[in-house]
Amino acid sequence: MKRSTLAACAIAIALSAGLVPEGAQADTVLSRWCWQMLPSGKEMNAVLKIVVTNSGAVELHSDFFDGGSLVSELREAEGGVFENVDSPSGDKYRIVRNTGNLQLIDDQGLIDTAQRLDNNAGNDDCLR
Repeated sequence: MKRSTLAACAIAIALSAGLVPEGAQADTVLSRWCWQMLPSGKEMNAVLKIVVTNSGAVELHSDFFDGGSLVSELREAEGGVFENVDSPSGDKYRIVRNTGNLQLIDDQGLIDTAQRLDNNAGNDDCLR
């Protein structure tokens, strides 16, 4: 599938979930989520965001509590799932249509669900 088609599909999914305004262009953040890895505190939290770049690539940007960050290339799979291209364990992500939350999945099934961050929320709402 061409990257421009992938980008259009990603934006269409986000539009149908009410995540981005109509007419959004490339280099668009589809949405942001707070992934609370440990329920006891924010020490292990991460802010995840799916971004469509100017070139039409779809990426997952992860910002961590300790200041670290990671960018992973995604590709569209069946059922509105985005696969992490370089994941040896089959990491995948699915935007839940009715909530906007992000499911984190691997080859064994659902790992966890990251909560959608309000558009006005800063990263500190999740990380601090």
